[in-house]
Amino acid sequence: MTNSLFFVALPLVTGFTAWLVVWVLVRMVIYPIQPRRVMGMRWQGLLAGHQQAIAAAAGAAAARQIATAGSGVQLADSAVLAEMEPLIAAHLDTYLRVRLKEKLPAVAAFIGEKTMVKLKEGMMEEIALLLPQIVERYTASLTGGGAMEQQIAAAVGKMSAEDLTALAMPAYRQLRYTAPLLAGGMGVLAGTVLALVWWWAVA
Repeated sequence: MTNSLFFVALPLVTGFTAWLVVWVLVRMVIYPIQPRRVMGMRWQGLLAGHQQAIAAAAGAAAARQIATAGSGVQLADSAVLAEMEPLIAAHLDTYLRVRLKEKLPAVAAFIGEKTMVKLKEGMMEEIALLLPQIVERYTASLTGGGAMEQQIAAAVGKMSAEDLTALAMPAYRQLRYTAPLLAGGMGVLAGTVLALVWWWAVA
C-alpha cells in the first residue's frame, strides 16, 4: 500500500512543485509593478525593474534592424514612389507655373507649355532616381551615428512602469497560463519516470 501511494504521490508532488516554481517565476516578470520593500530589500518586477536596460537593448535592436534590413530604403521603393508621385507632380506643376514666374520672370516668359511638360517629366525622372539614394544615406547617418538608437532608448526609458507593463501584457497573459501548465506536465512526467525507476529498483 505504501509503495502504491508513493508511486502515485511522487508524480503529483513533482508536477505541483514544477507548476508552482514556474508560476512564481512568471509573475516575477511583471509583479510588483511598483517597487516594494520586502524584509528590507527592494523588490520589483523584472520588466519594470530593468526598464533602462530594456530601453537600451530595444534602441540597439531597432537601429540594427533598420541598418541591416534596409527598412529605410524601403521607404523609397517603387510602390511608395507611385503613391507619392501625384503629390510631387502637383508641387512641381505649381513651381513651374507660379513660382518660376515670380522668381525668374524673364526665363519663364520663354517657356511654353510643351517645354514646361518636358521639364516636369525630366524632374520627375530625376527625383525617382535621387530619392532612394537620399533616403538610404539619411537612414545610414541616423543608424551609424547612434541618434536613432538613443532616441528609441530615451522614449522607452521615459515610459511609466504601468505603460511598459501594458505593452507586455498581451504576451504575458498567454505566458502566465501556458508556462506553468507546461512545467507541471513535465514535472508529472519526470515524477512518473522517477517512480518507475524506484519501483523497478525495489521490485
